[in-house]
Amino acid sequence: PGEYARFTPDLATGEYRVELHDETPFEGDPGFFVRVRHSLGDDTIWIEPAKSRTVGVFHFDEGTDGFVEILAKDSRGHVIADAVSFMRVDQET
Repeated sequence: PGEYARFTPDLATGEYRVELHDETPFEGDPGFFVRVRHSLGDDTIWIEPAKSRTVGVFHFDEGTDGFVEILAKDSRGHVIADAVSFMRVDQET
């Protein structure tokens, strides 16, 4: 409780889909909160990796002000902080 892992990417301004990395192993049926700081504020989202690894789509400003934290407090099962993916979704094709 009270522990967390923070992922702070250096991003260009834009919309990003935030997901737990596909290769992260999760045993059993874990669930935990993920806190996302983005350009519009903070959101705390309950994640159950067995159901979905997608945290959501958020707008981030340029630089390292935004972050994703995997929160251990109130978690269910073993929480592994391995990797978080930030995939740009608003790029022009």
